[in-house]
Amino acid sequence: LREYGEALTVVQEHLDEGHGSSQLRVREGELHYLAGDREEALRIWDDLISTNRDNIQIYYQIGSLLMNHREYERASVLYESARQEFGDESLFINEVAASRMQSGDFAGAIREYFRLIRQNPNQVNFVQQRLLRMQDRDMLVTAATELHRYIEGVELSDPSYPPLHQLFIWLLVETEQYQLAVEAAQEYESATESLTYALFT
Repeated sequence: LREYGEALTVVQEHLDEGHGSSQLRVREGELHYLAGDREEALRIWDDLISTNRDNIQIYYQIGSLLMNHREYERASVLYESARQEFGDESLFINEVAASRMQSGDFAGAIREYFRLIRQNPNQVNFVQQRLLRMQDRDMLVTAATELHRYIEGVELSDPSYPPLHQLFIWLLVETEQYQLAVEAAQEYESATESLTYALFT
């Protein structure tokens, strides 16, 4: 704690001398947090966001610190505010998914992963690996249910439709819902007239 206090004194001296920067204030907030003054740290970070709304790096840096200090719900709110500020729902998809997962909002987290595939279909393997790490059948069943609902809003012509459907069938297989997996594959083949769909990839 003494070391944090000494470092904080140095940072504050620089700020008092007019040598401050957003980066230095981010660091000031972190030192307050490490020294045990959580409320002051959060106040500094909130102030930084309010005065740097057009600086996406500030959102990223403070969000990362919030995650590091297990302030998951605050991190999620911060990332969501960045999306609103920049008018881009694709921002911070991985970060929002991670923060929601850590805060216990599993359904919200997997919806972010589905959004990631919608944005970039090539990310399906990344999402599959994330889901595989859970090793919890009930959570995977929930993921399959959520994905089934999500796919209903995706057009057949959308480039993300095949990987989303592939992920859905993989989830059914992983949760030993084999008959549903076969039916889902047949439904996909019928809808897309595809004869090369890989059911068990």
